[in-house]
Amino acid sequence: MVREEELIGKIWNEDCLITMSKMPDNFVDLTVTSPPYNKKKNHKTIHKSDSWANGGSYIDYENYNDNIDESDYQELQIKILNELFRITKSNGSLFYNHKNRTVKHKIISPLCWISKSKFILNFYLNIFYS
Repeated sequence: MVREEELIGKIWNEDCLITMSKMPDNFVDLTVTSPPYNKKKNHKTIHKSDSWANGGSYIDYENYNDNIDESDYQELQIKILNELFRITKSNGSLFYNHKNRTVKHKIISPLCWISKSKFILNFYLNIFYS
């Protein structure tokens, strides 16, 4: 475990599970995260020069395999969420940005694995209209 003063105000460029393992319990006030979606390079994103009309661009991670077995992906997300639970203060918050995905013609909601974590869910629905 790293001393608290060594953690504050630092950027850690490593696997989040390694970083969180250095943190004491009840240490974090707020986490905002948007994990990779395990889209097998089929997820599109828009760069400034791109548009949805032009097809967008594929996400290409430098050091992450976005094509792992679905059950392994869900287990990894549960492991990350449970570690976030451990380090989050009792009055802290987690904003976990993850969308529904389609895998083998089935819609998979992140609620499938969030509900298996230690977090208690509070919903905030944000609807965008085009």
